[in-house]
Amino acid sequence: IMTFNTKVSGTDTVVERMRIHTDGNVGIGTNAPLSDLQISNASGATLTLESTDTTIGADELIGAIDFLPNDASEDGDEVSALE
Repeated sequence: IMTFNTKVSGTDTVVERMRIHTDGNVGIGTNAPLSDLQISNASGATLTLESTDTTIGADELIGAIDFLPNDASEDGDEVSALE
């Protein structure tokens, strides 16, 4: 297991922030990730994706997240995209 720890802002208390588990799963905000990447946060936003490209116009797509089915014929047949 590999862990990443930082101090809590304004204190000397050290807390775990991220973990790569022995099975390869990565956990942010959890020390027992159940999937390849699990992000857990009890307060506020859990994920922010930001483009700093200043050449993109207001009507242009700046990114996409594709949710793909599992190609091993297991659960997860739904496909959706966020643009």
